[in-house]
Amino acid sequence: MFTLLIFDVVVVGLGPAGAAFSYFISNYGLKVLSLEKNNKLALKPCGELIPRELLLILNIRPNDVDAYPIKRAVIYFYYKGKLVEKVLEFASIEGFSINKRLLLEILTDNASAQDIKIILGKPVLDLNKNGSIIAKDVGKVRANLIICCDGINGISIKYFKPQRLAATLQRKVKNVRLPYDEAAYALILEGVKGYGWIIPKSDGTCNVGFGALNVNPRPFIDKMSKVLTWLNSYKVIQEAAASIPLSGLRDNIIEGKLIALGDVAGSVFPISGEGIRPSIVMAKYLAQAVGKAIIRDDPSIIYEGLVKFTKEWGYRIKRSLLYLKIYERMPSQLFKQLFLRVTPNILRRILDGEFTGAILKFG
Repeated sequence: MFTLLIFDVVVVGLGPAGAAFSYFISNYGLKVLSLEKNNKLALKPCGELIPRELLLILNIRPNDVDAYPIKRAVIYFYYKGKLVEKVLEFASIEGFSINKRLLLEILTDNASAQDIKIILGKPVLDLNKNGSIIAKDVGKVRANLIICCDGINGISIKYFKPQRLAATLQRKVKNVRLPYDEAAYALILEGVKGYGWIIPKSDGTCNVGFGALNVNPRPFIDKMSKVLTWLNSYKVIQEAAASIPLSGLRDNIIEGKLIALGDVAGSVFPISGEGIRPSIVMAKYLAQAVGKAIIRDDPSIIYEGLVKFTKEWGYRIKRSLLYLKIYERMPSQLFKQLFLRVTPNILRRILDGEFTGAILKFG
């Protein structure tokens, strides 16, 4: 017999979206339960590359997350058997390669210090639009709202099924002699709608991965070490696969008392697959709206918060999706011409989904 537990809010999943929501909602004095199915945080593989401003939003120092500064982007295009290199120098530190687990631990520890109940290793077994869940060894829980941050393979998929996915494979590796310091690397292969990445870490290791639409990434991540000769001596420490939603923000972010957040909501920049920043920013907007809505007993505030996020950030995701669609249809010869003309400023704007003119400026 389950004991019924009552909370204002239940958070399902403690990736960047769930951990950040737990952190931001802790300011409102609500009764919140945050559940993570795994015993450890940050098991889903990702490049762990974030823009500089994200740490400012979270008030976290770079050293707290073992940040490795990124001052340049090195992009390779393998076309007709030849490798073309483009080095883009930024005026200052553009971003950081971080330890995602440290980031999530900081967020959840701060939330816990504000009386948010954090429980790891307890998967949600059932979840309903009426605001109830059943979690392993926890029991039946009812809440005013359930924030679904459990990713595209979580229990909430029955209400928030993703429309389009990219497959990714990533290896944590050692023994790589990088040609440039303080740089993030990308490799684009002719005819493959995706890209590879090499993200250096502060401990001397690298995240090496490949993600693409409609293909198995394994042969392409293997090809990376043949195309980039400086990569061919790496030793694999661990390997993991993941899927990334690339359809833009969902139309049905709210289903009854369920609210989608992070990957579940499609809060990912489709052209790059970047998910940490948009998920955390969305978590901040949503936590502010949910906190005020419950305190004032006015559900309309939640819709206002989502509209505000869509106006101020969602448009970036929408335009990033537009860039992806253009890229999918672009002939390799045209892409090469544009690739050779890209500048640091244009690259930044394309990755941020800031304005459609970023594409037109190539013309």
